[in-house]
Amino acid sequence: MSSIKDYQCGHGKLLTMPCDECTAVTDMVNHPPHYKVGGIETIDYIQAKLTSEQFEGFCIGNALKYISRADHKEDATEDLHKAVWYLNRLLPLKVSKKGTNPPSE
Repeated sequence: MSSIKDYQCGHGKLLTMPCDECTAVTDMVNHPPHYKVGGIETIDYIQAKLTSEQFEGFCIGNALKYISRADHKEDATEDLHKAVWYLNRLLPLKVSKKGTNPPSE
């Protein structure tokens, strides 16, 4: 399964490809730089501090948050991509707990 990424260039433009005017590309959906202040990605810190059940709820809650507010933004795609990101983070936890493989595409 391929992932869809949005980028924010050094000029602050939200793009799906690098900006022609600069080479600075930041993945604003999967790894925003402000989420790694302190040397650890925030999601990894949260997962380390919560029980498995709490973390699953955290992922579900965040996916719901992004889905619920997506249509209230000028461009819904970034929030929908973030919701998918949380569901992709949740799915391996559910699969490993159940002990089955995900269905093939």
